[in-house]
Amino acid sequence: MEYSFNQLNNTANLGYTWYGKESQGNGTNKNCKYLLLEFAFEKIGIERVGFGASNLNDKSINAMKSIMCKVDGVF
Repeated sequence: MEYSFNQLNNTANLGYTWYGKESQGNGTNKNCKYLLLEFAFEKIGIERVGFGASNLNDKSINAMKSIMCKVDGVF
């Protein structure tokens, strides 16, 4: 997945985030994703947001699921 905005469909793909070991497992990722979602939906009116992760990255997939992301597919 890449960082992109599709004006026709009013959607955005926010791509990836990377955190050092000291920031993993302490809520940093979840809080950042909430801020990104708040900005996308409430500030600029995006209708659909996509996040991406390797299908082998269980930590990242579980983090997205913990904020109620739905798995739409696998690349």
